[in-house]
Amino acid sequence: MTQTHLLDQPARNFYKPLISVLVLFALIGIVSSLNQDDWVAYSLHQISTVAAIAGLLLVIHQFRARLISTIMASAFVVIHMIGAAYLYSYVPYNEVVLSLTGFNIDQSFGFERNMYDRLVHFSYGLLLYPLMSDAYRSLYKIAGLALVWAVLMTNMAGSMLYEVIEWQIGVNFSEGSAKNYNGQQGDIWDAQKDMLIALVGGGLGALIPRFRQAKNQ
Repeated sequence: MTQTHLLDQPARNFYKPLISVLVLFALIGIVSSLNQDDWVAYSLHQISTVAAIAGLLLVIHQFRARLISTIMASAFVVIHMIGAAYLYSYVPYNEVVLSLTGFNIDQSFGFERNMYDRLVHFSYGLLLYPLMSDAYRSLYKIAGLALVWAVLMTNMAGSMLYEVIEWQIGVNFSEGSAKNYNGQQGDIWDAQKDMLIALVGGGLGALIPRFRQAKNQ
């Protein structure tokens, strides 16, 4: 009989550690709210944070999300909150890495814009894949390619919805707040690239369990 790994246990069996995660979210939110110049753009970003945390708690409670799924989804929320603190376009990732290691990410890869938002979209696909899988397994009792297809379609639908919301904010809010929220940085194909990289992250999320299964066989 194969023993179930600790990280494969339902996350709701570990509610006390999850409280610590919620406290971490709250602390990050408080710190990131300090010295904000554009409260409209910042608040819009944090609305999606609240929605993500609410969705995370719902899936944990209702659909027997695994602990590993919860950890990965929580990591995504933290990555998003860091982006929100700097309105995405101004996250000093290159400066931090350069000061710590001497490695210039932007120069080495030829980046001409702040690429943190790409990391967040990639993380959306990769880090939320396990949580979406748990929800579909619980709701529809599906597995295999049907599960992969359902999760990736949800990934694409979520990406599309987010880009539509960005478009509406760009149309209906002030030019400064819309620019700060969208983080387009002059790239006319920003929405399409964001959706593609989220799908790439989701595809990688689908492949990792297959590698794990092949390794265990």
